[in-house]
Amino acid sequence: MKYVSVGTFKAQFSALLEGVVQGQPVGVCYGRRKKPVAVLVPADQIEPKAQRKLGPWAKPMRVQFQDNFAISDEELLRS
Repeated sequence: MKYVSVGTFKAQFSALLEGVVQGQPVGVCYGRRKKPVAVLVPADQIEPKAQRKLGPWAKPMRVQFQDNFAISDEELLRS
């Protein structure tokens, strides 16, 4: 993997992006100590996240209020 500073990344973005398209990841370094902060990799190398289930809310829900249900604006806003 090739590491470049932010300035070099900005100046050579198109060329670096061509390398990424060809499968060569690029690391971006930042700060005085040139600490690696990001990696640009081809999109096909990233695994899609699995969809999460929302526990009991995974299925459609239905809310039903009784006929005598009432709440004032003050009670609602206090919550």
